[in-house]
Amino acid sequence: MNSDKINANDIRIVRTFKELYRKVVYSLLMLYDNRIASVGYSIIDIYDPKHNYRVDLSIEANCDGLLTLAQIDYHTIISCTTEGCIQIWYISKHSYKLLFTNFTAHTSWITKVTTLSSNRYATSSFDTSIKIWSSETPYASTPFQILNGHKDGVTSLVYYKEKE
Repeated sequence: MNSDKINANDIRIVRTFKELYRKVVYSLLMLYDNRIASVGYSIIDIYDPKHNYRVDLSIEANCDGLLTLAQIDYHTIISCTTEGCIQIWYISKHSYKLLFTNFTAHTSWITKVTTLSSNRYATSSFDTSIKIWSSETPYASTPFQILNGHKDGVTSLVYYKEKE
């Protein structure tokens, strides 16, 4: 594959996201069904490549400062905010439903959320912690594990399945 070549789909995606209606986009996530979710201040927009990347679904969160997203399974996503809030959403092709909100998941910005194996997900925060949560229903308001020890805020997470 020649990395100097750009195909028409790449150009269309770049043009689409360059001209987003929402001027600030904090995060993009490729969903399992190849749609793309973008996170703005209090909106999650989902773009459909089958419809020339137009907004297929807009989710209005009741938490401000949406910052990061992860996908638990085919129809479930997690959004996290600058207020330390976690929300779990059921999404289908043209509708959504809020399944769970934890307004006090962290005491500061949640900088990243990522899914783990064994029905878990992790969040990192400027409150210097990483918290491990269950992604099974009923969703818990308390993490089952807290990883402390950072002297400053944790700004990123990476999960390697091979290394657990």
